Amino acid sequence: MIAKFAAAVAFAALATPAFADNFVPSRPGNTESPISSPVGQWQVETEIGSYSLGHGDDRSWSALQTNFRYGLAPGWDAQIIVSPYVGEDAGGDREDGFGDTTLRLHHNIFGEDGNGPAFALIGFVTLPTGTNDQSDGAVEGGLIGTGSFPVTRADSITYTAGAAAVSVSHEYKSDVFGGVNITHQFTDAFSAYAELFADRTQGETAGTLDIGGAFLSDAHAQWDAGVDLGITHAADNARFFLGWAHLF
Repeated sequence: MIAKFAAAVAFAALATPAFADNFVPSRPGNTESPISSPVGQWQVETEIGSYSLGHGDDRSWSALQTNFRYGLAPGWDAQIIVSPYVGEDAGGDREDGFGDTTLRLHHNIFGEDGNGPAFALIGFVTLPTGTNDQSDGAVEGGLIGTGSFPVTRADSITYTAGAAAVSVSHEYKSDVFGGVNITHQFTDAFSAYAELFADRTQGETAGTLDIGGAFLSDAHAQWDAGVDLGITHAADNARFFLGWAHLF
């Protein structure tokens, strides 16, 4: 029975249409894709749900965090990231509500066709729309540089680095972050990745080892799942997520 199920899954993966040239989701993983959304089209990338295990009894979660991307011109897209439900439980003190909203402008510098090395800059501003202590109540912003290049026909590397001004207890602090992602394409439909990512602020570095996979259910729809494992004390022990992306 298990063998038949595995064979069916493998056949479905092999029979699924190849990745569309103009559909390159930025998820999964914490690194960013340098490829912009197609001109005049919406690309919706949603983290259906996530759950994080912190230290001790600390927990946090989110649902339906979504990045709405619209192609403005060749190599340009505008993005708005909304977090309709986020929450945390720190030592029995539970709070949940709407999260902050981020506005981003993505510009591909080179490699928009996705056939070789690519690089993009992403500028962003975060607005304090959070409720029930899910925001520090201040405008934040920063800049991200991200690129990718093929290693073999089936393997590619994506790298991301960024800096931002973030509000911590109503005081602005510097935040620097970055990571490297290695992705292997097993079939036209199925890929998996391993990633090292780090975020440093207030003198502490939250480092994670991120692993996961993505499945293309048709030429314009992707499903993904993974886990971010904390490798430094400042990071959560583990964060699990399930996501979806679609080009309309």
